[in-house]
Amino acid sequence: MRLIREHFNPELKCARVGHDKEIDRQVEGYILPCTGFRGVADSFVGTMHTCKRCGVKLRDMTIDNRDAIHELTMPDSYWRKLENKGILILRSYK
Repeated sequence: MRLIREHFNPELKCARVGHDKEIDRQVEGYILPCTGFRGVADSFVGTMHTCKRCGVKLRDMTIDNRDAIHELTMPDSYWRKLENKGILILRSYK
């Protein structure tokens, strides 16, 4: 029974035996505040360190490249997420 529950909910197995090996995911998105003069936001490329099994963030994200953006257009829902959290991740890939 435990095997079936852990198959559908991997967080249970990580809680029981510990996290699996760490994988690095490349992420792209926008971050506030802007570092440039009169910029709206910064676009960034970074590395997020997560558990292979359950996807929980294990360490803080490292930002590899950060560039200022002077004009940015996106839907209102994205703007609200960016303003509330200070970061908006658009793409995540291995």
